[in-house]
Amino acid sequence: MMIIILDDVEYVRDYGDSNLDYPIGSFKEKTILLAFLSSKLVKVVKSLSYVIDCDVDMKFEPAAYYNKNEILEETKWDNVIVRNDAKFHLSLIFQGKFDPNLVSQYDTNFYYPSSAGKDIDIYILDESLNIENQDEFPKTNERIVENKFNIIRSRAVYGGYNPEYGIPKKSHGATVAMVAGGLTTGVANKANIHGIHLDDYATSNLFSVLLNLINDPLFKPNKSVFNMSFGGYNPINYRTKPSVQLFQEIVNYLSNEGSIFVAAAGNDKTPEKNQDEFQNTNERIVENKFSIIKGQAVYGIEKDDPSNVFLNNGKRVVYSKDNIYNRCGIHAGNKGCPSNQCCSIDGKYNNKNRDIC
Repeated sequence: MMIIILDDVEYVRDYGDSNLDYPIGSFKEKTILLAFLSSKLVKVVKSLSYVIDCDVDMKFEPAAYYNKNEILEETKWDNVIVRNDAKFHLSLIFQGKFDPNLVSQYDTNFYYPSSAGKDIDIYILDESLNIENQDEFPKTNERIVENKFNIIRSRAVYGGYNPEYGIPKKSHGATVAMVAGGLTTGVANKANIHGIHLDDYATSNLFSVLLNLINDPLFKPNKSVFNMSFGGYNPINYRTKPSVQLFQEIVNYLSNEGSIFVAAAGNDKTPEKNQDEFQNTNERIVENKFSIIKGQAVYGIEKDDPSNVFLNNGKRVVYSKDNIYNRCGIHAGNKGCPSNQCCSIDGKYNNKNRDIC
């Protein structure tokens, strides 16, 4: 335990000259002292005739509006860590849909398993990918954080990131890496982060990345996650092209070995499916629904669209920061219903004789 010595302060009472043991106060001829003792000294102190007891200073926790046991039961995690007042993207992904009609205050906490991605390799494929000397990736022996290699015109080049490798994109790749595994901003802040800089988002570069990793003796496909935060529009028949089918074959192979692939969709923030200039034709397909990548499907997001879905394999219960709920169910702190009523899927009270129950 760290002992803090304060100089030039005026104490409320006289605590003596020692910082290792001192009286807290007295009550009915009994005095309570705080002392910093070794295990051997504890035995000595307990043996003194004028000492009633010598016990460890018990510490309590503040009352929480969330239920850790409930979270563990739902997620099947071994343990849960709570990061208070986390970044918005972190609090958002580990709870169900927030509805102000059900929950009084938005829960800003981030709930995650204590493993936090330990021993998992996350490969970030992106442009402007420099993760060295970033505050979110401090030096540590607990995990690997590296610029693994660069892909320049589809050739793998060892060494750190070089600004001359492609046109800078406002540190897009570094930002993606921080969201995935940054110390305070990352979803998995114990995971190994391997940055692979691409000089552009060409398909040939993606082939190069996967084929180089497959032949890397240190590559662990069963503990690997590939993040590709980019996309585009393609002809409706693009999946029949031999090059695309070969790429899908490689993805399928790695996925069957246990790898997970994550891609982005709807990143330009426009409802493409509603724009006249982007009408579906026999020439091309336009979707803002989700990216289909073997292993994961990450849904596109449109504001106020009830079909929005995050891929969330963890905590889904929604808590209120002030512990006030207006309805029932998993989106209202798992609160129950009054007698003779049941909870509908949208968190409303209903009479038990209704079909909805």
